[in-house]
Amino acid sequence: MAATNPGNIGHGWVKSYFIDIAPFETIYKDKAGNTRQFIPAKVDDHPIEAFRKSYSKQLESISDPDLRRALLLGDWDIFSGQVFTEWERDLHVVDPFPIPRHWTKWLAYDWGYNSYAACLWLTRDPANERLYVYREFYQHAMAASTQAETINNLSGEELIVTKWADPSLWKQNANVETGETVAIIFQKAGLIFQPANNDRKNGMNAIHEALAIAPDGKPNLQIFSNCVNTIRTLPSLPYDANKPEDVDTRAEDHLYDCLRYGLVNQRPGSMPEIKFNEDVFNRRMKYA
Repeated sequence: MAATNPGNIGHGWVKSYFIDIAPFETIYKDKAGNTRQFIPAKVDDHPIEAFRKSYSKQLESISDPDLRRALLLGDWDIFSGQVFTEWERDLHVVDPFPIPRHWTKWLAYDWGYNSYAACLWLTRDPANERLYVYREFYQHAMAASTQAETINNLSGEELIVTKWADPSLWKQNANVETGETVAIIFQKAGLIFQPANNDRKNGMNAIHEALAIAPDGKPNLQIFSNCVNTIRTLPSLPYDANKPEDVDTRAEDHLYDCLRYGLVNQRPGSMPEIKFNEDVFNRRMKYA
């Protein structure tokens, strides 16, 4: 058993080894069969009230706002130079739940082979317009045809109304012998993408808007806890030192790219909505 606080030497190692591997309080088993688990503990969890009050005052007196928040909240996602300072795991991460079949679903994809390929599945609650990321695909060194098969299998029989991808998908040569692009290989597998709006500034702004708190006290966007790589990488993105309105592209930004494609392009009027009717829905699902 080990206990520690966020910050200082070893922060990154603890975060990657214990915290980012699985949802909180979930036992993780590695390839060797070893298990580990992260159990959050905050000041308010201490059983002695006098200690809670005195220690809270001590932490609140810390001048560095990032360190103060990290220690008060036990937040391992905070660091200097962080892009998405709105991120609060307790608010932005939710347990998976069954998605009503009349909710509009779409996905966004970012090509990668030597780097990571990434795909996110998104949906919207029509009652309050809240967005959810409910599934992720994140894979390294996987052929385009195998990626297409995997994405299709993950989608199953879901009705995905639109699929967005980086415009480079139509330029990336994935087959040296035939000269086929990734887009063509995916199309042959039944994955037909549309070129996404790749404006990086608008994409970052869309994510800031999505992470903001709605009038009901919850964020406009929430992410299912099974999307562990999105949860790990999004709050870890730093600013580009030379482009203060962009993330540092040397960081692990593949799922971030997916998210901005999915958010910018889902705005009103940009894709079809499901008008729910039981009979119509069943017919569409039959031929989907």
